[in-house]
Amino acid sequence: MKSTVFIITGMHRSGTSLTASLFQSVGVNIGEKLVRPEYGNIRGHFEDIEFVELQKGILGSQGLDDLGSNVEITEIPVKKQYLKAAKRLIKNRGEAQDNLGKIWGWKDPRTTLFLNFWLNLLPDAKFIFVYRSPWEVVDSLYRRATDENLLEQPEIAVKMWLNSNQRILDFYQSFSQQCLIAKVDSIGKNPEGFIQAVNDKFEIDLPTPTPGNFEESLLVKDIIKTSRPNLIEKYFPETLEIYQQLEKIGLGGESGAELITNIQNNRQLWEFQDWSNIRGLEKQINLLETDLKKWQEIFQEAQHKVHNLEKELGVTQQQLDSREVTLQESVKKLEVLERELGETQTKLDGKERKFQEHQTKISTLEIKLGQAQAQFESTKIKLDESQKKIIGLEIDLGQAQAKLHNSATRFQEALAKILGLETELGKAQVQLDGTLVKLTESQKKLLGVETELGQTQVQLERNKIRLQESQDKIQLLETEFGQTQQQLNGNIAKLQESQSKIQLLETELGKTEGILNGTQVKLVQSQDKIQLLETELGKTEGILNGTQVKLVQSQDKIQLLETELGKTEGILNGTQVKLVQSQDKIQLL
Repeated sequence: MKSTVFIITGMHRSGTSLTASLFQSVGVNIGEKLVRPEYGNIRGHFEDIEFVELQKGILGSQGLDDLGSNVEITEIPVKKQYLKAAKRLIKNRGEAQDNLGKIWGWKDPRTTLFLNFWLNLLPDAKFIFVYRSPWEVVDSLYRRATDENLLEQPEIAVKMWLNSNQRILDFYQSFSQQCLIAKVDSIGKNPEGFIQAVNDKFEIDLPTPTPGNFEESLLVKDIIKTSRPNLIEKYFPETLEIYQQLEKIGLGGESGAELITNIQNNRQLWEFQDWSNIRGLEKQINLLETDLKKWQEIFQEAQHKVHNLEKELGVTQQQLDSREVTLQESVKKLEVLERELGETQTKLDGKERKFQEHQTKISTLEIKLGQAQAQFESTKIKLDESQKKIIGLEIDLGQAQAKLHNSATRFQEALAKILGLETELGKAQVQLDGTLVKLTESQKKLLGVETELGQTQVQLERNKIRLQESQDKIQLLETEFGQTQQQLNGNIAKLQESQSKIQLLETELGKTEGILNGTQVKLVQSQDKIQLLETELGKTEGILNGTQVKLVQSQDKIQLLETELGKTEGILNGTQVKLVQSQDKIQLL
């Protein structure tokens, strides 16, 4: 199912961001990477970066600024590279949302300059146009004060409003079924009604938005109470006409009479009021400049004092640094002395402890010396006995060393045998692996032979059935032939008996001859059938003989495979025996 696409646009500062945020809150995907919030749109622009950069690129390629404030042509040319980029962008967005079954779209005021361009690429798109009074839009642009062209030529703001909304009206007249025009005040104050109007217009089912999406304080409307609307009416009278048309067809618009009344109520000599206000501002500026000079003088004095204090601070810092160096050297010396004192005290304590230990050892040694002298005599006796035992042990040691040498020799021989066994074991393992490979191939061949044998048996069964049917037919034909022969014999007997009565029985003889002729025809037909059956029987015997030949060949192959399998099992058994013997030898070693 193809997803619905909403294109949200309108003149800058007309409430398109509020509208886009409302659509986002009811589940419309207006982009993953959005332009970040900034001054003038603290809650966010809700603009898809890729669509914004694409339209900026198109404007830049024609020498126009990012806002499109200096557009003077109806249709802006789009170069091939940007056309391809636009197609790729909507394809990627569309495929992603089609898979998810979601409604998607984007918001960008610049889109009013490319309405026909996007309609050609998205012929089923739904256009949401948001408008706001020209004086509120112009006042919002002046308060934002971020656009250089407007700062240099303020009247461009009104021309931009005229150009943008005239394009909206022209597009609406041609494609009203795909468009919905709404006033920002109506969208903000009654978002539920606006979403319901969108559902009714385009036959969709967006959910009811949650409250709190609109902050009315962000829409500054007190400009209507000033003389600014009269200024726009005086120098750009066509602006009021376009605004009245928007109010007539737009959702939440006011009547034209109320609009004109509101403007006329503030038409009372506004030029003189502005004159007075400007002079009052000039006076305030002069007073502020005088105050600024005074504060500048105070600031310069303060800077001079700060400069002097910085000098004094520098001198003080140098003195402090030299004293800090001296202090650090003293601290280092103190630390060295404390460390040396600690080491000396440690050495002294160690010497005292060793002196006490030596005295204790001397006392102990004196006691042990007495005991040792007592034991010395007994030790002499034991020493003689020990010498005798040592001589005996030396003899035993010689014998043990001889045995050990013999054991080492045997160990080397056993080790050599183990290495040889390991070599044979490796060879046996290689042969075993080869045998396993051959066994696998033999099994595959055996499976193929079994498959062919199964097919041959099926054909043999079919041939048996056909042979049985042929034999049944031959028996039937033999039966019919026997009956015909009996009839022929009977006819011959009757003919012999009827020779004496030939003249009388010519009529009966004619009938008998007719019967005989019919019998002969049947006999010929039976003979033909017998020949056909014999032909079929020959073919069947040929197929059967071929099947028997294949069966014999299959049996020969099976015998060969069984022979190879037997040899393989013999080699495997031999390998296993050698392996067991090797394991036994290893255990013995």
